[in-house]
Amino acid sequence: MMLWWERYPERLEFELQALNAAGIPFEKVTETIQQGIYQLKVRPTINGQSQDLVVTFPDHYPFFRFEIAAPSLTLEHHQHPFGKALCFIGRETFYWNTSDTVAGFLTQRLAQVLDAGTTTDRETAQGLEQPRAEPYSDYYPYAYAICHVDSSWKIPTSALSGTLTLGVLGFFVQREQPPCIQAAVISVADEKGTELAAIPAELNKFRDGSTFRGRWIRLDRALTTDDPQEAFRTAHQQDKKQQPSWATFGNHRLQLYGILFREEVRHREFGDGWLFVVKSELLPNRAAVSHRKHGPPKQKAPPRFYFARAGRVGRGDMLARSPELRPLSDRVIAQIGLGALGGPSALEFARAGVAGLRLVDHDHVDPATGVRWPFGLLVAGKPKVHVVGEFIGQHYPYTDVRAAGWHIGGVRKDGHHEGELLDDLVKGISLIYDATAEFGVQHFLSEFARERQIPYISVVATPGAWGGRLMRVRPGTTQGCWTCLQHAEDDGSIPRAPANEGAQVQPAGCGDPTFTGANVDLAILALHGVRLAISTLCSDSPGGYPGVDWDVAVIRLRHPDGRSMPPQVDVYPLNRHPDCRACIERKAS
Repeated sequence: MMLWWERYPERLEFELQALNAAGIPFEKVTETIQQGIYQLKVRPTINGQSQDLVVTFPDHYPFFRFEIAAPSLTLEHHQHPFGKALCFIGRETFYWNTSDTVAGFLTQRLAQVLDAGTTTDRETAQGLEQPRAEPYSDYYPYAYAICHVDSSWKIPTSALSGTLTLGVLGFFVQREQPPCIQAAVISVADEKGTELAAIPAELNKFRDGSTFRGRWIRLDRALTTDDPQEAFRTAHQQDKKQQPSWATFGNHRLQLYGILFREEVRHREFGDGWLFVVKSELLPNRAAVSHRKHGPPKQKAPPRFYFARAGRVGRGDMLARSPELRPLSDRVIAQIGLGALGGPSALEFARAGVAGLRLVDHDHVDPATGVRWPFGLLVAGKPKVHVVGEFIGQHYPYTDVRAAGWHIGGVRKDGHHEGELLDDLVKGISLIYDATAEFGVQHFLSEFARERQIPYISVVATPGAWGGRLMRVRPGTTQGCWTCLQHAEDDGSIPRAPANEGAQVQPAGCGDPTFTGANVDLAILALHGVRLAISTLCSDSPGGYPGVDWDVAVIRLRHPDGRSMPPQVDVYPLNRHPDCRACIERKAS
């Protein structure tokens, strides 16, 4: 494989000539160049002072930026604390221009970087840098380990140490290495046992039931080491020789320290940062020891130390990334149908942060449906409501999910009237989302929702997934009903989406034919349905996801002859149709 300076020799010459023209002394680092990494030592003079810097070029230069490190400098900002690289431009590749040169960075930007990196005055800094925080905790070399906390916690500054109670979520297993902890900090207590902070109650179901104790300490500033063993030793010394309790899990045991320190949390604003450091040991294999009859005893493996990242899982942490969805945190959706449209929809509702989901479906997972369903082979044979409900419960703890497996409209033989089940289903809900794609069920559910003054949305796909249709009825706002839509489609005032009418298949072992269609097309339809539902639930709240003034959307993904096309969405009001007897009778009564 050609190295970049072999592929683009003129670019290297351009860089070196620019340094010479700027009068910046430099020398090639022969040792690293022989290893395939091009480095230069440069010595620019800034404000009358010479700076010793090291320039390292990436393998695919000039498509990506070089790195300039200042090993002899320690800046509060705009410098990696361990690697010593200086920050000249934003991290995103957008800020890099292939015409930029080392000489240009040094002559035009270095003085500004040094000024911004040393100033503590916020107003001065605003004129020199992008308005973004540089949390120190972002720089540590983490293992694949995490301990969840809540950014809203306010640990009193007078509290300097104490205990942590952690709930185990699981372990990331690496070959020939002790597993890395995945945990949630359930509570933080001081030395007297007084609880100072606790994780939201919803996250207690996040763990597998196992808990253990760690220690925490507060430091004046972040640890300036990227060696987890040294960090653990420092924490132990600062903790007045106290030791975290050992916790045993299978064939290994661990001790954990949480380190609380001051770091930048918003641009030039400071708050609490967390760092977790773990000491882990593999326990001897007792079976192997009992069968070992000859030879010296096997030496105990040395302990392993690693950093665990602090993961922010408070409700505010979640909502910060999608503030327009904040109103969903107290909305509950009853969703009927978890097939190719309903399965993805339920997951999107959970991602969006709805407070609750009430799921109904009677079907099981067929392995072949994995081609257009969110989950595949390992869940085949299980009830769909169980699979989706369990996944949401495990991964989205702020969504209270309840699942029921029954066939709406089916003959019941268990002594329970379906009306009772439905009444229980819709208690406290904000919207009914119908993804059954069943003509009769849609008719029934739309009437059921109308009688109870609950907003109703249905989403359907046409055969072949060539297109689809959304329908919404808002109590007191939408004039028409589900039957009005059928009349409108029949007379052409609302067109039908394109369909491949012959697109059916009856797979081996299935009692009914099913439609054909690609998951990529069905996913588009499901997302349109979820967007309409979210809009309906959020639009009345200040700053909420914006509303729409239509109630029917016809979505086209194919031309009438089957050729693919960009999604085209035509929207219509759902007016009362003059031929709708249901509306006429309701008006008369």
